[in-house]
Amino acid sequence: MASGPTYSKAGSGMRLGRDVFSTGQVAARCGVSTRTTMKWVDTGLIVGHRMPGSNDRRVLAADLVAFLEAHGLPLGDLAPTPRPARLACGLSAAETAALGPGWAAAADAFELGVACQRGPVGAVVVGDEWGSSAAAAAAARVLARHPAAAVLVVLSEDAPAPPPGPGVTAFRRPGDLAAAVAALVGGAG
Repeated sequence: MASGPTYSKAGSGMRLGRDVFSTGQVAARCGVSTRTTMKWVDTGLIVGHRMPGSNDRRVLAADLVAFLEAHGLPLGDLAPTPRPARLACGLSAAETAALGPGWAAAADAFELGVACQRGPVGAVVVGDEWGSSAAAAAAARVLARHPAAAVLVVLSEDAPAPPPGPGVTAFRRPGDLAAAVAALVGGAG
């Protein structure tokens, strides 16, 4: 049995969920009249579905998003929630590869800062390529913008320990970097 959109009656009008929108809801999002939205559905400008036995039309969320994107209109609460980024900076190519899939490598501290401004950051691994103090400073800047991020500073054997900072975990080479990162991000390294 094919499952279609589900609706629930609430008072005199339909209460639609986030997956299905009435022409009135689409009109409100686009800043046009309900009649205009109905014409868009009828002419195929926006993909919609006519309700059997009525003049009502419905638009699926995916079709509304496609329409909004195609016409440069804001998505608002329909925009996908970005997955928090996992960023690595100041590591060797082998160390970055050992982090596993899903990690983006920043070439330098500036690129790390730019990446931190693009959206939410879940975890950052900073190597001491520029010295332990610079690595600690980069970690502190990440945490200032993303206080919930998990941050690991990777130090060489002979590097002085960076000044302690809240939310920063230090890791000293040699050691199992992949295991330290997995512990940092809850085993999903």
